[in-house]
Amino acid sequence: MSATPSTRQFVQPAPPIRYGLLSRFADWFHGWRDGRRGLPAAEPSANLVSPAEEALIRAARDAFAHEWIRLEFDLAEPLQRRADAQVRRTFAARVLVEAERELDECLPVPPADELTIRRDGERIASASLVQARRRAEHRRRREALHVVARQARVRLAQIDAEIASFSESAVRRLAIRQARVRRLHQHTQRRLASYRRSLVRWHPKGALIVAELEATKPAIPEWAIAYGSHNPDHMLP
Repeated sequence: MSATPSTRQFVQPAPPIRYGLLSRFADWFHGWRDGRRGLPAAEPSANLVSPAEEALIRAARDAFAHEWIRLEFDLAEPLQRRADAQVRRTFAARVLVEAERELDECLPVPPADELTIRRDGERIASASLVQARRRAEHRRRREALHVVARQARVRLAQIDAEIASFSESAVRRLAIRQARVRRLHQHTQRRLASYRRSLVRWHPKGALIVAELEATKPAIPEWAIAYGSHNPDHMLP
């Protein structure tokens, strides 16, 4: 069975994030340019983030936000289908509870007063024939209730399997976006490291600023930190 267009994107591997020669040269050049200009200023009160570094950080944050938007789109279908299945499960569970309640009220053996009830056309029938017919009706009623309860249990099991499948699909899609954000973060850190090596080398006060450069930015969004551990139910507002 071939993958449908809506699921194909979740079974094919994502292309790698390449750090090509052009990007490497640009990061090196910006580090050389800012270092020769003495940017950022090595002062205790200065914010040691250069314009080129800030541009890389902002680009990474924009990419993280884009992944969040795509995550919302990815989760919309399985979560909606799971919500629909949960509504159907509520109805099936109600049918099962009602069938079991009626089974509890319908004793295996009909009460004595029920055996003596005569229907139209049974006025002249013998008492034994009337009792046999009431027992048969009672047996058929219990069998019908058993069928309804059995079908409701089967239906509940099917719906539970659907709910589990939709939940698993949502978790997989969340894990994919989490992995994608971490890869973007690693790629950004590589670019920042290349830029900072060139910057420190050419900066007149490189020895002073190397310890002050903040290597924690950009931070990974909280929703993407724990791989596959977040519940998709709480990912959307």
